[in-house]
Amino acid sequence: MQQQPQAQPSPSPKPKKKIRVPRVVNGVEQMVEIEVDEDSGPGWGPNDKHTLLNHRMTRVDGPLKVTGAARYTYDQRLPGMLYGRILRCPHAHARVTKIDTEAALKIPGVQAIIEAPLTELRFAGAPVAAVAATTPEIAGDALRAIKVNYEVLPHVVHAEAAIRADAPKVVAEDSNLQEKAKNGDPQKTEAAFATADAIVEAEYISPRIHHACLETHGMVVDYRGGDSATIYASTQGTFTIPGDAAKELGLEQSKVVSSVEHMGGGFGSKFGIGTEGMLACRLSKQTNSPVKLMLTRYDEFVMAGNRSGSWQKLKAGVKNDGTIVALQARQYRLGGLGQGSQAGQPLSTAWVTRIVKFTRCTQTKTPRSLCARRAFHRHRLRSNHSSTNSPTRSRWIRWRFARRTCVTRFITASWTALQKRLDGPGEIRWQVVILGH
Repeated sequence: MQQQPQAQPSPSPKPKKKIRVPRVVNGVEQMVEIEVDEDSGPGWGPNDKHTLLNHRMTRVDGPLKVTGAARYTYDQRLPGMLYGRILRCPHAHARVTKIDTEAALKIPGVQAIIEAPLTELRFAGAPVAAVAATTPEIAGDALRAIKVNYEVLPHVVHAEAAIRADAPKVVAEDSNLQEKAKNGDPQKTEAAFATADAIVEAEYISPRIHHACLETHGMVVDYRGGDSATIYASTQGTFTIPGDAAKELGLEQSKVVSSVEHMGGGFGSKFGIGTEGMLACRLSKQTNSPVKLMLTRYDEFVMAGNRSGSWQKLKAGVKNDGTIVALQARQYRLGGLGQGSQAGQPLSTAWVTRIVKFTRCTQTKTPRSLCARRAFHRHRLRSNHSSTNSPTRSRWIRWRFARRTCVTRFITASWTALQKRLDGPGEIRWQVVILGH
């Protein structure tokens, strides 16, 4: 009698994992989460089979930097080169009524003095004039010899004061407070708050942050009166230099060469020629000589820009079982004269899936949310007090996720406060998930 073959046990299902992939949803490309086999997709392979990974590699610029042979913009020394310095405004808001350079021009070694393009200055540290001289010391002496008459104008530096109805306008054509973005439904959010067992409201302030590059902003403009020029710049954007420099020098862009051998730090702050580059180009054009204009360390802090601070008002509601039912955020970007930069709070569905996931045990319900962002205009005092604003321009921090660090910290603080308000055992658990930024 022939034996029947024994039935083979069905294979156990493969373990699964979730990954995020781009998909077009309603005509818009979005990142969506899908489930795939855990062992699917390409793998790294054995560690000893990699071509680059898991091997010691010498950095291309390593030997130059550790031996001190690397040449930065600050190291450039050209024949006949002049040194530039910038005279700064001491007032938060003032109008220049008269500049007397007669005494400064009589100092031996001073080759040129030019006025900055703006006569109404809206922050302490704004450029008033620039000097080119045969040594940095002579240029500094010339700055002190320049006499400037100012008409001091009303100013405002505190965020709370800037939004008052009687506050002086920082920029004539703009309101001191401008709405930039708004997400969510206010009515539905308030309705969700009505169902909460505990509500916490708080305000948080984050200070402005300076990039503090080891090499300050600046450039060496080598123009000698011909139809071409070479710009040695401390910049992250080598190709952002020729166009702007060509305009200031009156040259064709193709005749301007930008050289960046090494840069002493940028972190998102060095693009384009900036005010310092504009003045260096104008000094070089006037003297037909190379001009080196690098900001002093003090100038770097008051003129070169920084990441803006923020003022954030958060409100969160939660059920006794830990379910977050409502979130509300009002964010104010403290960008000084500029617009400022600030990541949105992770309150709407888009932000929740992009930056942070919040759960209590296995609770994954998305809360009702509302997020509004506004930009402030304020003047700037010389003081380094944390309530003063940034200079004329806000700069990006190189790592975009770094701009969200304070955002996550503020949300965490709100969750901690909510946890204290909950009745009974349990905790609100959260994790940061970088899902593309």
